[in-house]
Amino acid sequence: MKYRDNLYELLEISPHSTKEEIRKAFCIKVKTLHPDATGFSSERFTTELQKIIEAYRILIDDRERAHYDATFLQYASKPDKHYIPQKRIRYSISLKDLLKKEFLPKKMRRKDIVHEFDHDIEIVCTQQEIANGLVALVQLPSRILCPLCNGQHRDCYVCNGLGRISSASTFEIALPFDITHTTILTVDLRKYRPDTFTDLTIKYLRIKVTIV
Repeated sequence: MKYRDNLYELLEISPHSTKEEIRKAFCIKVKTLHPDATGFSSERFTTELQKIIEAYRILIDDRERAHYDATFLQYASKPDKHYIPQKRIRYSISLKDLLKKEFLPKKMRRKDIVHEFDHDIEIVCTQQEIANGLVALVQLPSRILCPLCNGQHRDCYVCNGLGRISSASTFEIALPFDITHTTILTVDLRKYRPDTFTDLTIKYLRIKVTIV
């Protein structure tokens, strides 16, 4: 996962800010970006708003924030976990569609696509990596409660009155130590739900672990 912006500077907060301070900073930043205050065109406002939403999404999630700090800012100590390189985590067409388009192809259900491909993602690794304890950072589609209106205002310009913002959350999934051959795991994502403000688009994740 690559980070191109300093998210703390983007929200104008300290790296030691609490979740409540992050929420307040998000709301203040969104209000200052509004076209009525800046004169931005609708296109530029949308672009800037997406950056702020992405910063909020990452920093409000404990797992994502820890990973961001460790890989981008290095405020946290180097993690002692063995993370699989992102290039060896391959998303199936069904999950890519959910992540990029946020809806499924017409006349086709997600379960039908998963049945065709047998899995949502494939992780390629070695037996030694498995034995050392391997962790995968997987991005999955989700919806977060709108931090500006808390899902209560139909005229909210951040969530367009929907109450939630379509996004993607990162999950830290540890692979079992006893995998000895290529296999498919079914992970119950309800155990990984980061907080009560986040809803998952999918409930179960099928992971194909390919041993090379």
